[in-house]
Amino acid sequence: MLPEAHSMLGVLRALEFDWKEAEREFRVSLELDPRSEDVWVNYAWHYITPMGRLNQAIEAMQKVLERDPLSLIAQGLLGFCNYFLRKWDDAILHWRSALDLDPQYYSAHVWLILNYIQKGMIDEGIQACETALSHWRDMNLAVGIIGLAFARAGRTAQARELLKELQDRARTAYVLPSSLH
Repeated sequence: MLPEAHSMLGVLRALEFDWKEAEREFRVSLELDPRSEDVWVNYAWHYITPMGRLNQAIEAMQKVLERDPLSLIAQGLLGFCNYFLRKWDDAILHWRSALDLDPQYYSAHVWLILNYIQKGMIDEGIQACETALSHWRDMNLAVGIIGLAFARAGRTAQARELLKELQDRARTAYVLPSSLH
């Protein structure tokens, strides 16, 4: 009878791509506690978003923020959904709000860079890159995205330097292929 237990079963079903059962578990968890932030976040991230119902996920996270304006995860999910909907300004707003809550939130820095690139705000993207590099140079995905931003800004020497750094790392450790775009 615990909503969080059904929510986690929903997550597990979603990870198995058993969408029918995932939805059923999330529905049960929401019936048990329709105000649970954890349940709504899991439902939005693991079911609503993969189903492509991004506007519904945005509505769900806005309700979470009404109850808890300091919810970092809700700000982050709003950033993701707006990015996927190509609503760059809204995405940037939510990623900045997330950084106001936690300046060390790694994903917010990386996605903020991607949003700036998409908007053609290269200078802002480079500034965000430099901030991110000062904190997360050891994170392969961040370095790859920063390299992409440098390349888009015409700073190819810096982009190549970061690519070489990642290629060197790949000789001794796993580097996500997506980091090497």
